[in-house]
Amino acid sequence: MIKTIIKEMAIVLLLIIAIILLLAIVLYDYMPTSKITPAKVVAYEMTNEIKEEIANSTVAEAENIVKTYVITSTDLGAYESNDRYEKGKDNPFAISSDYKMSNTISNSVIDDENSIKVK
Repeated sequence: MIKTIIKEMAIVLLLIIAIILLLAIVLYDYMPTSKITPAKVVAYEMTNEIKEEIANSTVAEAENIVKTYVITSTDLGAYESNDRYEKGKDNPFAISSDYKMSNTISNSVIDDENSIKVK
C-alpha cells in the first residue's frame, strides 16, 4: 500500500511539472523578459523648482566660505626681521605698541629712474 501511495505521488508530481512546462511554452510571449526597449532615450531635464533650489543652495554655500592661510618658516623669518612677529603672544602678528610705521617713500622725490632723494 505504501508503494502505491509513493507511485501515485510521483505521478502527480510529474503531471504538475508537465503542466507547468506546457503553460510556460504556451504563455512564452506574455513573459516580461520579452519587453521591447525604446529606441530613443530621452535626456533628463531638471524642473524649474530644482534649478532654483540648486541656485539658492550655491548662493548660501558661497556666503559661508572660510579662507585658510598657510604661513611657512620663511614667512615667519620675514615677519621677524620686520619686527612684525613676536613669539609668545596670543596674536603674534598684531601690531605692537612700539611699532612705528614709517613712510619714507611718500616724503621722497624721484629724480631719475635710479635715484631716490629724501627731502
